[in-house]
Amino acid sequence: MPDPGPRRSLLLGWGNATAGQLRAYERLHQALGLAPRAVLPSTAKGILAPAVYARAVFPVAEAMLAGEPIELVHIFSDNGFLAWSALLERLAREGDAGRRAKAAIRGVVMDSSPGLWATRGKREFASRFAGAMTPLVARALGKEPTAPLPAVTAALTAAFVAYQVVHPAFVRSARGAADLIAREQPLVPHLVLYAREDRLVPARDVEAWIARQRARGLPVTARCFGRARHVALYPDDPRRYRGELAEFLRRIACEDSRAELVDG
Repeated sequence: MPDPGPRRSLLLGWGNATAGQLRAYERLHQALGLAPRAVLPSTAKGILAPAVYARAVFPVAEAMLAGEPIELVHIFSDNGFLAWSALLERLAREGDAGRRAKAAIRGVVMDSSPGLWATRGKREFASRFAGAMTPLVARALGKEPTAPLPAVTAALTAAFVAYQVVHPAFVRSARGAADLIAREQPLVPHLVLYAREDRLVPARDVEAWIARQRARGLPVTARCFGRARHVALYPDDPRRYRGELAEFLRRIACEDSRAELVDG
């Protein structure tokens, strides 16, 4: 029997991430025997045109529909969550080919996600989004992305409150992603990694999502990383992060082996 090669994985990056930041996760996947592919939808462009997410995942969807299996999907923050929604929506439109592509997925990892689905009212949505966009402004000003810029965050919050009135499509898309994912996601093991002190995606929202998925019968493993910053779980504790991911990969590999024995 020919060697099938490494298992393919997909990384769906967080808002305003750089390719260099995501490369650390690509190296982690490679070290664990995966062949990763990364997608970084632009949050700034997505605000003006939600279809940006569909366009970003289009090449991946085409490859999956053509028979290139993706076995692990690794989602970061709400930006990755929206990209996951766009990918699932595309596969759902493709009938049997889409179902076969989705059936190849053996596991899903969610890092610091999701949060926007649970926001309450325009102000909270705007505040969360402003916090996520502040690092982009910090970089433009030549500062560290983690630098606190309260005046910038406050101005962005006010702007996003007004934006929701004038351009409601993005908000509908962001909030509606949760229902679409809950409906279309593959019923495979999920690993949810989050931080207790995350200010952009509060632990309560991630835990509410976990409870919702478990109530639907989805097998979810949850791991809390204490005081790490948003999407900084891996740099905060690389040994634990790698260990959790490695254990999850072993688990889904064992489940695949058991299924093969039953089928045989």
